[in-house]
Amino acid sequence: MKKIVLIAIAVYMLCLPAEAQNLKRRPFLGVQIAPVPDSLAAAYNMKSTAGGRVAAVIPNSTAAALKLQPNDVILKINDTDINTFQDVVTKARTFTTG
Repeated sequence: MKKIVLIAIAVYMLCLPAEAQNLKRRPFLGVQIAPVPDSLAAAYNMKSTAGGRVAAVIPNSTAAALKLQPNDVILKINDTDINTFQDVVTKARTFTTG
């Protein structure tokens, strides 16, 4: 009985990569985005708290290659104004992968 279970697990594990290829791929910028706090807006002499604050940058990601740093503020992506941190996510989802 133990051999049958191990064989079933092995077959299942072999099937996982094939199933994973059917998943929808999404663009990955490589940042954690947060709202722009009043204190950061004041420190950067911003007129408002519009935009998305880079809370963290994932190593070896597109954001790291672009040299984004924590506390950078994203105000525009491809000529689209970013009013809230959620706008960054919404805009990023419109890009294609690759």
